[in-house]
Amino acid sequence: MGGIGLSSVTYPVPLPPMVIGFAEIKIIPHPSDSSSRSPFTGTRQTFRWPGEYWEATVKLPPMPGELGRAWAAWLTVVGGSAGSFLLTDTSGANPRGSVAGAPVVNGASQTGTQLALRGFTANAPLVLRSGDWLQIQALDGAGNTRTRLYMNQTDVNADDEGHATINIYPRLRESPADGAIPVLHSACGEFSFAGKDDANYQTDSPFWTVGSDLTYAVSFDCVENI
Repeated sequence: MGGIGLSSVTYPVPLPPMVIGFAEIKIIPHPSDSSSRSPFTGTRQTFRWPGEYWEATVKLPPMPGELGRAWAAWLTVVGGSAGSFLLTDTSGANPRGSVAGAPVVNGASQTGTQLALRGFTANAPLVLRSGDWLQIQALDGAGNTRTRLYMNQTDVNADDEGHATINIYPRLRESPADGAIPVLHSACGEFSFAGKDDANYQTDSPFWTVGSDLTYAVSFDCVENI
């Protein structure tokens, strides 16, 4: 296992190697909804704001010492909630859909909860399935390239031109360029360790444990880096 670990630090940093996938990952879609109820009629009005994001709790299985020490170092590299890293759902690394063809983003300036794609094989059925992950890179307002993780929500067929419009969560945070290539295998998004200001968590300190057999276990809470 020589050479395991980061050789440089550029945020967002990748995950270190794993013997297998995560022992457990808890993924929390965090909607930004609010509501108010009329004291006179009892009717409720709801509002859906654009600030949707992902939260996750990750547990790794026991790892041999050399690999575990690489993960321990990685935790310190990311640091508190200021650092960032690329997280993937190891349980859903491969799409259920056929992904027939060579899909790319179809048109610039897209916003909202849908994403238009082209380049699928014409009339191919079930090119994407509900629950498939997509990784999209796009420039933010400061001109920085951001890596975002989206979930396709419904089963999708390609039309006779190889086009498909998919429903995604969360809504597009940045508009991808026309022709941008979505990553559909081992899709990642930018995350940072959860801080005390995140509603579901109380600490911004990830941790590792070392057993009497010198195996390491790592756990951390994280939030999409937005």
